[in-house]
Amino acid sequence: MGMLNGAAVLPPLRRYREIAAVLIRHGLGDIASMLGIARFRALARARPNLPASRNVRIRLALEELGPTFIKFGQALSVRGDLLPPDLVAELSKLQDDVPPLPAAVAEREIETALGAPVSDLFAAFDPAPVAAASIAQVHEAVLPDGRLVAVKVRRPDIAGTIEDDLAALAHLARAAERHLRDAALYSPVALVAQFARTIRRELDLAREGRMLERFAANFAGHEEIVFPRVEWALTRPTVLTMEYIDGAKLDEPDTWPAGTDPAVVARHGADVLLQQILVDGLFHADPHPGNIFVLPGNVIALLDFGIVGRLDESMRERLADLVVALGRRDAERAATVLVTIAEAPSGVRMPDLEADIADLVDAYAGVSLREVRIGEVVGRILDLISTHRLKLPPDLMLLIKALVTIEGVGRRLDPEFRLIEHAAPFAARVGQERYSAPALAARAAHAGRGAAAALASLPHEVIGLASQLRGGQLSVNVLHRDADRVTRDLDRVSSRITSAILVAGLVVGGALIAQRVTGGLSWILPWIAAACFVVATGVGVATLVSLLWRSR
Repeated sequence: MGMLNGAAVLPPLRRYREIAAVLIRHGLGDIASMLGIARFRALARARPNLPASRNVRIRLALEELGPTFIKFGQALSVRGDLLPPDLVAELSKLQDDVPPLPAAVAEREIETALGAPVSDLFAAFDPAPVAAASIAQVHEAVLPDGRLVAVKVRRPDIAGTIEDDLAALAHLARAAERHLRDAALYSPVALVAQFARTIRRELDLAREGRMLERFAANFAGHEEIVFPRVEWALTRPTVLTMEYIDGAKLDEPDTWPAGTDPAVVARHGADVLLQQILVDGLFHADPHPGNIFVLPGNVIALLDFGIVGRLDESMRERLADLVVALGRRDAERAATVLVTIAEAPSGVRMPDLEADIADLVDAYAGVSLREVRIGEVVGRILDLISTHRLKLPPDLMLLIKALVTIEGVGRRLDPEFRLIEHAAPFAARVGQERYSAPALAARAAHAGRGAAAALASLPHEVIGLASQLRGGQLSVNVLHRDADRVTRDLDRVSSRITSAILVAGLVVGGALIAQRVTGGLSWILPWIAAACFVVATGVGVATLVSLLWRSR
């Protein structure tokens, strides 16, 4: 049973059967068996002439299962810290190609969302989409005032389909954790939960519009990049209307405006991404060439903000510390920082991790920055992380994918392009700003606000404590880390006190008896008194010997 939004959800039986049938048709019946769905084996038989590669068959099965599974595979394709490199490489080939919606269906979705006929909303609307994907497609349109806009419309019923598939994925993830070895390392349930949050955000086109505006605000005054303006009056969670960017795709240089310099375009793209990562902490997580347009004057436009990554100030500082430690060839410091960035298992061996980092550093000793490829370095770091069973945060894996993508695109545009050279000024800027007066003042102010909040809440806490005390509701639980020893000591003390009382009683009793040597029993009383004195002496001597022995 899967857990989505805190509630238990069972996948629809029909969809579960389809998943089983697809797995079996692609020769993945063993996965179906491990996941507890082998009872559906009669629904399908393996196809003849299947590809020999298991990884290829996994990719083909995901593509046949549809948009949700394709996107899940694409999300896994950046988890080089968890999955084998050959499987990661195959998953990166997943294609999100789907036929476009019929024009009538797209127009009906727009009219339902905006509450008016398309003919009233736009002066012109092109029924043929300029781009189509599994979640939404984009149409060109003209506003009544003559401005050209792009209308992104979500596919009908896609939200319901995705929720059904997420329930199935959650169910499969729980089955995988029960049956697969090393499931704790891969955390299938956590992976599916993270993916569910990401794809639900992507479904909300109004949220994408808000993200777009945040990026535009971060780059206000930068002339090397432009962002489309959002038309909020024509935007809803299922429809996003924005300024139409008339540019050429980055991967189609033959269509670029005259006078465009590929080297300058590559540099602009790198600078934009590095500022997002190292300065703003909010970055476009899918900067593939289809989402980057080239405009006259070597200006670039960034599109499609459905998936974004975040890095808080603490993470950016730790990443900077790691880079500095690697640059100084300080393997011990690098290992320490790395385990604060990644989730480390309890049994991680720091000396082994430090030795592997030292080997990594030594491999690039004496190598100039111009000869260093980020993709190669990242690959070696991911191998190291996988060996020591560390797990990186999902946003950090998105960051790695973005960096590798931009470096690859930049090298295709300009063979002399080196992303690491562009990163150096940004890293220096982060280091300077970290200890600048405004930054230190901001940290002091943050600490002051925390202290003020604590002081403000103190009277309320004291009043509550006093109220519990008056009402007899206050209880104190004391945890002693060596309670057994204390108990034994108390037992010994109580035994000695008992012995002392017994000795005193015998001595006093004997003395009183000795004074009453009259009457018919006078002959026996001296003997009783003597017995009391003898017993008292014996107990006293034994207690004294015990004390002297313990003191040694």
